[in-house]
Amino acid sequence: MTNQNKRGRKRNTEFYNTRYKIVGLNEKRTAEVLNVEIDQVLEWDLNDAPSHVIRYLLLWDKKQIGVPGWQGWMFSKGVLLYKGNRFRPESILRDRDFRNKLESDAFDIIKALKTKA
Repeated sequence: MTNQNKRGRKRNTEFYNTRYKIVGLNEKRTAEVLNVEIDQVLEWDLNDAPSHVIRYLLLWDKKQIGVPGWQGWMFSKGVLLYKGNRFRPESILRDRDFRNKLESDAFDIIKALKTKA
């Protein structure tokens, strides 16, 4: 089977499409994650990779947050982890609500002080 469609363009393999959908996973980073050479990644882009390699990338992606600014953060068993700290959705939302309340209270105090002056 050829890697080109009827118009002569390269057809993307499942490996390439999977790798492309994972944010921050260029050829170099893919090679590092899979512990292979960049040439192997490029070959898999053209001719596809074994299914276990694609599954590994998908599993790796579920745990990693490959977005700038999120280095060191990861998901595991439904929990956001960073430097040994665990964050669950309800605690993040509670902290957000608390911060919003503090900001609102501070604004009200400043407003009251300005009107008294």
